[in-house]
Amino acid sequence: MERRNNYDVTNRVDTTDPAAVNGEINRIFVKLYPKASTRVLNRSFRDLVRLHLGEYPGYRASDTGYHNLQHTLDVTLAMARLMDGYERSRDGTDALGPRLFGFGIVTALFHDVGYYAAQERRGIHAQACDSRGQVSRAVPQQAGFGKTRSRGRASHPLYRL
Repeated sequence: MERRNNYDVTNRVDTTDPAAVNGEINRIFVKLYPKASTRVLNRSFRDLVRLHLGEYPGYRASDTGYHNLQHTLDVTLAMARLMDGYERSRDGTDALGPRLFGFGIVTALFHDVGYYAAQERRGIHAQACDSRGQVSRAVPQQAGFGKTRSRGRASHPLYRL
């Protein structure tokens, strides 16, 4: 069978479907850490989708060609599989554990947050002109993103891992 463009390298996970990618990552996570909760992962996926669609307060929808939702989901699934491989093959090295695994997933989900322009940046197209601009916007936006949910207190899962 030929690999479909909107599926991962295994041709099993639709990387245009956040629920499908979230489900696959939860499957990997629970297999590694049976007693751990997927709550932070699930909330992070929901927040990413809202951010991408422009439904997150203070942000416009993403309109980039490459740094889109599928790219983010591809990167996040790859990150989960890399960490899964590490956990299952480590030989005397420290385990990541559920907290660091979750941090890796949240970081992958929001690695391109600088492409989501803040609404107050009037006159600036949401698509970044170059990576330097995206990176310079990403740090303050990630810091602000976590605070938008609870009146200035950092409430995003990234801050509680």
